[in-house]
Amino acid sequence: MMAMESFCVTPATDWYNIFDWGNDKPNGASQRLAVALLSDATGNDLLTEAIYEEFERDIIAKLPDEWWLDDEEIIGWVVTRQSKIKKLVAHLSRLKIRRLAERMSLLKAEAELIELLTDDPAVVPTPSNMA
Repeated sequence: MMAMESFCVTPATDWYNIFDWGNDKPNGASQRLAVALLSDATGNDLLTEAIYEEFERDIIAKLPDEWWLDDEEIIGWVVTRQSKIKKLVAHLSRLKIRRLAERMSLLKAEAELIELLTDDPAVVPTPSNMA
């Protein structure tokens, strides 16, 4: 991702067609802008995932046609939501851990099935060797 200490956007820039702002209704383009700015300012994808929708509502939706935001302003907004962010990040972490555990459980069940279906656990059953 491109490093930006401060970032100025006007309708004349190339990014005007990729991103959107100043809209009360969230859309893909305004979400992309929220994610890009938060991710760049914080350097933390998990944090970005947890708060980008609120950032979009609070900041992106209220931006005028021409605007300027720097990392300090974005981090300032993030800090004011610190307790909510901790709860969201903890929740997202638990979900990711749960998904990982489910995947590991499926892999273990698959290995047990392979062991049951073959005389040699090192041989993975395929249509050609199961006949």
